[in-house]
Amino acid sequence: MRSALRRALLVLALPLALSACGLDKDESDAADSLSAALSVEEASESARDSSECVADKWVGQLGTEPLVSAGVLTEDLEARRPFLGQVQAGTRTVPEEVADAYAAAWISCADFDAIALDRKTEVGGASAEELDEYADCLKEIDDDEWRQALADQWSGATESSATVGLDRDLSDCEKQLQ
Repeated sequence: MRSALRRALLVLALPLALSACGLDKDESDAADSLSAALSVEEASESARDSSECVADKWVGQLGTEPLVSAGVLTEDLEARRPFLGQVQAGTRTVPEEVADAYAAAWISCADFDAIALDRKTEVGGASAEELDEYADCLKEIDDDEWRQALADQWSGATESSATVGLDRDLSDCEKQLQ
């Protein structure tokens, strides 16, 4: 009897649990549009590869309304590519809530080994050992520092202690490639 009751509860609870961790149709469409906007051709291979993950987590955390209000998405839930490009370039900003959610999504999706491999083409003669050391160095940077620095950059606090600290740490990591 208990086994049948457990199965019945599982059958009722499983669809609720599955729907809670997914995106609805509008959110999925918005995430697809953001993914395409985040993975511009000029972006590194690792950035293009992680764009879907970042977009899904970003929209999943916020929903679409804050992204529309911030100007990241149109009312039709299409990514505003020029605006997003300006935010990425540091010439526009977004509200802290939107910046914080982006930063959290980025750090949860970051593949530091892939980021290091992208640097191989930029630096040229880096050995496999140097690239591994570079990736290890990136992984040693505190997630909270990454998250805060990214959020600060997107919300316009470009001289915050987190952005200054991240710049210093990234500069230290770059020494692994020289």
